[in-house]
Amino acid sequence: MDGVAGLLRTLRERLDALVDEEPVMVMKSAESLAAIVAEFGPLAARYIQGDAVPLPRLAKVLGTTEKAAGSRLTHYAYLSG
Repeated sequence: MDGVAGLLRTLRERLDALVDEEPVMVMKSAESLAAIVAEFGPLAARYIQGDAVPLPRLAKVLGTTEKAAGSRLTHYAYLSG
């Protein structure tokens, strides 16, 4: 997980550095990220539900409340159809 967190931190830093000079490229990157989230968020929700990951664990990993974590899980589950 540390590798993914580092990758996201690096991406955030690079986008922040580019936004003033290359806002179109930053928007293109945002569109690409939205497509990735749309694909993998619902897939992850199915795995989480299938594995019966406890809501307190999910909330801790997401760094949020159980209510917010449950809401996010429901959102992605809904998108998966």
